[in-house]
Amino acid sequence: MAEIDRDGVRLGFDDVGQGKSIVLVHGWGCNRKFFKPQVDALSVHHRVISLNLRGHGMSDAPDQNYTMEVFADDIAWLCSRLGVRKPMLVGHSMGGNAVLELAARHPDVASGIVLIDSLLFPSARVLEQLKVAVAGLQTNDFRLVVRQLAETLFIPSDDPARKQWITTAMESTPQHVLASALARHTTEYDAADAAEQCSVPAAYIGAASPLGDMMQLKSRCPGIFVGQTLGAGHFSQLEVPDQINAMLVHFMKLCA
Repeated sequence: MAEIDRDGVRLGFDDVGQGKSIVLVHGWGCNRKFFKPQVDALSVHHRVISLNLRGHGMSDAPDQNYTMEVFADDIAWLCSRLGVRKPMLVGHSMGGNAVLELAARHPDVASGIVLIDSLLFPSARVLEQLKVAVAGLQTNDFRLVVRQLAETLFIPSDDPARKQWITTAMESTPQHVLASALARHTTEYDAADAAEQCSVPAAYIGAASPLGDMMQLKSRCPGIFVGQTLGAGHFSQLEVPDQINAMLVHFMKLCA
């Protein structure tokens, strides 16, 4: 893993392969290793950058608000520093919210964006449940809250050992990051403006039960491509990587 300093905050990333660039952005409480199957497959023909968002993995975790704007600016800055021109940006879960925000704030950075099972336009019922979770993350029982949230994202066919690995990795994320980042991409985030301002090709890949409200997303971003994986829960890039990889490769051709 390489590191780069942005105003005193170390950001970790991997940069492998050559060719047209793909930037992979992990989800809430996760890290760059959650995209290992994509790095292994796609770096054969492409330059693939997988990063640790600030507060996650081995990146620094300063005491601050972890907003989608902060993440989007970090990603855009990293692309500039690494000389990455017009990459395809791929975000899983919260990472999808971040790349959508980037497309709105920095419209000249990406050639296209892909959101993998990101939570967009949640219902009032889901928002109330998330508010309870955000409050729970600020208590000493925050790891229990993380486990409970993670369990809602799996389906019975998901690999048990992988489920344990995912949950353990999420629990290791600093408490202040978990609490802030969850709120800032769910209960305190409205994707409407970003979706309406997105001017690059965009795609959404849902899991078995997609987290996003596709009707609202399509109304805000009419040209978006929508797909869905079979036989996998929220972490489809790990459970069914061949499906995800094939869709990413095809979408990249549409962005050319």
